[in-house]
Amino acid sequence: MDVASVIHLALDAGLHAVQELLEKWRRRWPSDALDPPEVWERVVALRRCALRAFHTLVPALATSAAVKKLLAFDEGETLLRSAKGLMRAVGPGRIDSK
Repeated sequence: MDVASVIHLALDAGLHAVQELLEKWRRRWPSDALDPPEVWERVVALRRCALRAFHTLVPALATSAAVKKLLAFDEGETLLRSAKGLMRAVGPGRIDSK
């Protein structure tokens, strides 16, 4: 097996691992009924930190077109889901308007 084949296999395995991670993250969110808004903020912040570390530690995979597409899609979903969760966690009438 040549070096290019090994790299290709490693990138495919890495892409699969990223897909699995993002899928788990999509299914796991704090409870908008039980958890305070701070928990939502922490979850989003920690996920962003993890993705920054991923870009630093595995730049060849992080810069591949397939992973970029996955991460761009996930970023939109994360923003939408976290915004909805935060709004539900805060609830109507609980936001101070000063």
